[in-house]
Amino acid sequence: MCRHKQSLRPYDTYNPEQNIELGVQVIKKLQNSIHNPTIEKVATLYNSTGAMQVNDYGARTKTIYEEKPWNLKFKLR
Repeated sequence: MCRHKQSLRPYDTYNPEQNIELGVQVIKKLQNSIHNPTIEKVATLYNSTGAMQVNDYGARTKTIYEEKPWNLKFKLR
């Protein structure tokens, strides 16, 4: 269990709903702290908070976001 710095509510990171809620809050804070935020910048900092330039994780995240594989329809056999 962890406690987010600006929250009085403890989070159970093993609880999927709370884990997603905390992840969204972290991503939003990262996005708000970056000048001209982009998907690759936010993803890079999410992956490595000390990064000074976009890393491979950030670049892959941008590619996946642009391709939107979750929209693909698969045929079931």
